[in-house]
Amino acid sequence: MNTDLYELEKKILAFFNKQTNEGKSFSLLEVADKVDPRHKYNYNSFETIFRVLEINAILYHNEDDSWCLFSNKENIVQGIVKKNEKGTVLVDTPDGKKYILNPSDAGYLLDKDIITFIPTKKTSGSRFISDLDKIVKRNNGLVVVVFNKLENGFELTPLTTKLSYPICLPEDELETLNNGDQLLVQIDELNYAGVLEAKVIKKMDNTTDKSFIEENLGNNEEYSDVEISEESVKAQPTLRKKVTETIYDSQDVKTYIANAKRIRKELQLASNTVVGEVHINKYGDGFVEVDDKRYRIKREYLSDVFDGDIVEIRPSKLNSRGVINSIVEGVVERKNGLVIVEVGLGKDKEITLKPLNTKLKHKIVLPEDFDKPIVEGEIILARIGTTLKDGNYVMEFVKSIGHKDDPDIDLKEIASEYEIDIEFSEEELAEANSLPTSVSEEDKKGRVDYTEEKVFSIDGAKTKDRDDALSIKKLENGNYSIGIHIADVTHYIKPGMALWETILKRGTSVYMVDTVIPMLPHILSNGILSLNEGVDRLTFSCVVEMTPEGEIVNYDFKDTVIKSKKAMVYDDVNMILEEDKVPAGYEDFVDELKALDSLSRILSKKRAENGAVDFDDVEGDTEIIYDSNNRPIKFTTRKQRSAERLIENFMLLAGECMANYMVLPTTYRVHEEPTESALEDAMIKLHKLGVKLPGLLVPKKEKKKGTKKKKGTKVVSVRNVVNGKVLSKIIHSIKDSDTRALAANIILCSMKRARIDVDPEIGHYGLGKPKICRMTSGIRRAEDDIATLQTRKQRDLLYDVQNFAKEYEKDTEWIGQEAIHITKKQYNAEQAEKASVKLKMIQAIEPYMGEELEAKVVYINEEGIFVRTRNGIEGKIVPSDYLEESIIYDDSTMSYVGKISESRIYIGMVLTVIPIDTHREFRTINFGVGRQHCKQLTKKRAA
Repeated sequence: MNTDLYELEKKILAFFNKQTNEGKSFSLLEVADKVDPRHKYNYNSFETIFRVLEINAILYHNEDDSWCLFSNKENIVQGIVKKNEKGTVLVDTPDGKKYILNPSDAGYLLDKDIITFIPTKKTSGSRFISDLDKIVKRNNGLVVVVFNKLENGFELTPLTTKLSYPICLPEDELETLNNGDQLLVQIDELNYAGVLEAKVIKKMDNTTDKSFIEENLGNNEEYSDVEISEESVKAQPTLRKKVTETIYDSQDVKTYIANAKRIRKELQLASNTVVGEVHINKYGDGFVEVDDKRYRIKREYLSDVFDGDIVEIRPSKLNSRGVINSIVEGVVERKNGLVIVEVGLGKDKEITLKPLNTKLKHKIVLPEDFDKPIVEGEIILARIGTTLKDGNYVMEFVKSIGHKDDPDIDLKEIASEYEIDIEFSEEELAEANSLPTSVSEEDKKGRVDYTEEKVFSIDGAKTKDRDDALSIKKLENGNYSIGIHIADVTHYIKPGMALWETILKRGTSVYMVDTVIPMLPHILSNGILSLNEGVDRLTFSCVVEMTPEGEIVNYDFKDTVIKSKKAMVYDDVNMILEEDKVPAGYEDFVDELKALDSLSRILSKKRAENGAVDFDDVEGDTEIIYDSNNRPIKFTTRKQRSAERLIENFMLLAGECMANYMVLPTTYRVHEEPTESALEDAMIKLHKLGVKLPGLLVPKKEKKKGTKKKKGTKVVSVRNVVNGKVLSKIIHSIKDSDTRALAANIILCSMKRARIDVDPEIGHYGLGKPKICRMTSGIRRAEDDIATLQTRKQRDLLYDVQNFAKEYEKDTEWIGQEAIHITKKQYNAEQAEKASVKLKMIQAIEPYMGEELEAKVVYINEEGIFVRTRNGIEGKIVPSDYLEESIIYDDSTMSYVGKISESRIYIGMVLTVIPIDTHREFRTINFGVGRQHCKQLTKKRAA
C-alpha cells in the first residue's frame, strides 16, 4: 500500500474511533465526504481501504450497505475456514477459541475462506456450533468438478471438496462441454436461488493439470500466482484482483457516483427480498402474490412455514412459466403458529413432542416453567413463534385435545388445528334454549303472509338445516314474482346477545365428513331457524319481479312469514328438469319448477356473457359411498346439475339485488382479478398439456441462425385475457372430461381467493359481477347475518340520520374488521373439510395395502406424480418409488421421463400402483409403481 493510502487508512480509523461516532454506521460516501471534503483521494481508494479493514476484522459491512467498527457488531466473530475432506468446517481464532459451523452453512465454503459467524450456546465436542454470517473474502474459489449432461439440464460434481449446493455455469460456457469433462471452476457465494454460481477457468485434459490441482488446491496457494506447465495454455487465467492491491483510477466524483448507483442497483436486485402471505396448494407448492407478481416456493424451501404465514422471500429470475422461483428467507409473522403435537417419552424418560400436522426442521420443546400434567400419547394443541431458543421452538400450551387412542381424536385434531370450536358454552346454550320453538301470532304482525303461497325448499337428501326457500307466481302483466325466502336469523339473534358474538366468532358452519360443527346450536339451526316443511317460519325475503326474458323490473326486501309446502331433494328435482319424470309428491310443483329452471338458464347465460368463469368441473361437494360395514369405498364429486344451478342462480340474484340496494356499509363477496403472471403460469401449463390456446400466447422472438435452440415451450406471456369469458371458453373447448377438470383446476389455482370485504368497488371477477352480497345462509354464514342486519337498518331508517357520516365511518370500521376475521374462519372451514376427506381416503385404502390398483395420473410437478384410483382415492408417487429406472422431471411437458428407456409418464396416463404407506398425521397416501412396471418393488417391501 503506498504512502497516500496508508495516510488515508489512518484518517478513516481516526474517524471511526471518534467518541461521537462510536457505535454508529456510515455509508462509504458519508465517510469520504467527512474525511476528505476536498476530494483529494479517489473514491476507489476509500473502497480499497474499507475492504482491507474488513478482511482484518476492523470494520464491518452491514446488510444495509453501511460500515461501522467491527467491535460494535455484537456476537460476530471473524476467522479463516479450515475445511476437512469430510466437508466439516472448523475455525480457530487468535484468542484460542474453537468453532465448528453448522453443516448447512459449510456446504458452500472452501478452505481458507475468510468468514464472519455467530456462535451459539451449543457445543460439539470442545467446539462451539456456529451459524455463518457472511463470506468476507473467498481464498480463491477454485473447485475441480466433473461435467455431466442430464435429460433436462446438467450436473457438476465437485472432486476437490464437498459442497451441499448445486453449481451452475453461464449458458454460453455449456455448449462446448461433453460428459465426463473435468473443469477448474471458480465459485462465488450462494445466490438468491439457492445455487452456487461459477465460471470456468479452464478445461482440464491431461495429467499435468490434475497433479497441479491436487497439489495446489490442497495447499490453497493462489492459482494466479502459480504457472501451469502446459503448452496449450496461451494465457494465464485471470482471477479476481486481490482487494489489497492499490487501484489507480482517475475517475472523477460524478463518474464514481454514477457507477456506484449502477452497482448499488445490481446489488439491490441480487439481494432484493419480498414480503407477503404464502398460500400452499394441495400439490405442495407455495405461492406469494405481491404487486401483480407471483412468486413460487418449492416444497423443500417451505420448512417451518405454515399456510397463511407472512414470509420474507428471495426471488430469482423470472422463469419460463410465468412465476418467479423464490426461497424463504424467514417467517415474518405466523398466521397462528398452531401445531398438533403428540407427547412421547425418550430413552431417558424425557418428554418429547412430535408434530403431527406439519414437518419442522427444528424440534419443539416445553418451556422451562411448564407445570401442566401431561402423559405419553396425549395430543396437545401448541403454538410456536418465529424465533428459536438454542435451536428449538419453545411451545406455548394452548389446550389438551385428548389421547391418541380416543375414537374421535382425528376430527378433534382437525378442528383444533383450524381453530374451530366444537362445543358451545353454557351461556350460549342457555340463550338458545330460551328462544321460542314455534312462531307466535305476535311474531307474524307486520309481516307479509306467504303461508298460503306455494313455497318450497330444495336441498340435499340428508340436510336438516334448510335456510332458503323459493316461490314463483305469474303476474297479470306476464312477468314473474319470485320470492327468495331466507331464515330470519336476525329477528331472533341481535347485537348484544351472546349468540350474536357466537356468530361473529365462529364465522361459519363446518361440514366435515359424517359430522357438522354448526355456527349456531342445533336446537336453532335444525329448529326455529330451519324452513321445515309444514310449519310457520319467519323469513327475510328478496322479492323480484322479472320478465320471461330474465330482465329485472324491480325488487324489494320484505319481512315475511312462510309455511313450506315441500322439502324437495336435488335428485328428485333433477328428474323433473332433466328426465321429464315426476317423483311422487312433486305433481303440484312441476310448472313452478320448470318456470324457475327456464329463468335459471337465462341467468346462467347472462352471467357467462358478463365474464363469469365456469368452474363446474372442479367445484362441488365430495360424496362418499360406504359399504354395508360403513367403510368408505368410493369418493366422487357431486357435479352441479339443473336443480343445484337453479338454487345457486336465485341465491346469487338475491345477493346482486342487495348489493345494488345498499348504501350503508355491509359485507360484500369480493374477488380480485388474477395477476398477469399467475394467468401466464396457468396458460403455459395448459399449453404443455396440449390445450389449444389460439391468440392467447405471445411467442418468443426466434433466435438468429447459428445459435443453439433450447428445449421447452416458446410461449412466454398472456394477452387478451380481459375477463372470465376467455377462460370459460378454454375450459369448455376441452372434450376429455378429465383434462377439462384438470384445466379448470389449473385456472382456479391461478385465481386469487374470494373473500369478504366492506369495499363494494373491488367486484367479483369469478362471477363477472361489479358487486355482490351474500344473504341466503344466515344459519351457516356470519356475513349473511351482517348483510341482513344492515339491509334492515337501511330500509327501516334505523340509524342516526343527524350523525350519518360518523355512523357510516363506525360501521365501515367494525364490518371491515369482521370481514377479515370471517374470511379467515371460512378458509379454515374449507381446509378442515378437505382434511376430513383425506382421513376417510386413508381409511378406504388401508385394506388394499400392498395390492395392485389402477390409478390415473392427475397432476405432475417436481415433487412427484399425483394419482387418483378408480374409486377416487388420491395419493402421490415420489420419483424414488418408481424403481424400474430413474425418472427425471421434464418441465417443458409436465411429465417424467425414464433416464434409460426414455419412456414418458404423463398426465392422464393410467398406471398400476401399490399403496406403500399412509401418514394419518399428515393425511397423505404414498403409492409405488405396480409390479407389472417394477418387479423390484416387491424386493423393496420384503427388505
